[in-house]
Amino acid sequence: MSLFILLIRLLLVLLCQELDYLVGAVANPKKPFAAIVGGSKVSTKIGVIESLLNTVDILLLGGGMIFTFYKAQGLSVGSSLVEEDKLDLAKSLMEKAKAKGVSLLLPTDVVIADKFAPDANSKVTITVIVVDSQWCMKVKHLSVWSGLFKADTYDSCR
Repeated sequence: MSLFILLIRLLLVLLCQELDYLVGAVANPKKPFAAIVGGSKVSTKIGVIESLLNTVDILLLGGGMIFTFYKAQGLSVGSSLVEEDKLDLAKSLMEKAKAKGVSLLLPTDVVIADKFAPDANSKVTITVIVVDSQWCMKVKHLSVWSGLFKADTYDSCR
């Protein structure tokens, strides 16, 4: 048997073990159970988010889709990517989370810039201070360390 075949078999065994672990972790999770979902569009994550709302205690959202959630809350997102046709869906998902007792968390800070380009002038700001001419570029690590999580919740979700 060739080395290549042995490596493929080993990888398949490891993959199966990982999948078994993940299925078990989702089907019978330790509490509190937290999940992180990111991506540029809410529309591509609807099924995942709705499914997780039935399982998790804490759902953290990241990526470009957060701007649709911000705008659904009435916050300014400047020129950032927003799925205008999904604003009601974002509101609905936030309401479902609240009704189910799920903490749906959005970042507290973002990088803003005057244009969407590598040479843009940028800075970190809290999410409620974004003006119409600015682009929200990405989430910074400050969210985790600025009290977004209570220490006991963060420790128990590791």
